[in-house]
Amino acid sequence: MPHSSAPLKARKPSQPLSWTVFSLSCRQFPCNHPSHADKHGTPQPAPLRMHLTETSPRPSIAVSVVARDPATGLFLLVRRGLPPAQGLWAFPGGKVGFGETLLEAAQREFHEETGLCLRNTRFHRFLELMADGSGDDPAHHFVLAVHRADASGEPVAGDDAAEASWFDVGAMSGLPITATTLALAREIADDT
Repeated sequence: MPHSSAPLKARKPSQPLSWTVFSLSCRQFPCNHPSHADKHGTPQPAPLRMHLTETSPRPSIAVSVVARDPATGLFLLVRRGLPPAQGLWAFPGGKVGFGETLLEAAQREFHEETGLCLRNTRFHRFLELMADGSGDDPAHHFVLAVHRADASGEPVAGDDAAEASWFDVGAMSGLPITATTLALAREIADDT
């Protein structure tokens, strides 16, 4: 969209406001972002084309918890029972509720999906997860606050988790799993 110094004209409420957002292809600009990788962590092109209107949803704030058993080093994963990523293994997490802190949301989501409680919970980093709706998942845009924590015990899947279980990184590689989950597990396993 060209920039202009001309004043903006007011639009009539009956006129829809719309624009198209394009992301750059990883083929044009090398990208090592985990969401632009295939299941083996190899960077992939990530063109994203969405037609947004005034009524388009806004990005959602969500949390994810990378929980490890301190005694075994295993990671706790849940198999998603609902979109996005339905049927895939991922770290427990979900949307942040209004008035809820990121830490509170991480603890709540983890407990709802696994029946377990967290210890030593700390913020790790932010990720953005986007899909334009052209694949199996509906269009979405999540700003994901990833947390690390310790947990132990026998998980019981609940809420929108179909299954919950402990895995090492090697076993995770053979699962139907989200690319960001595997990349985060490898990153954290290498960090310890």
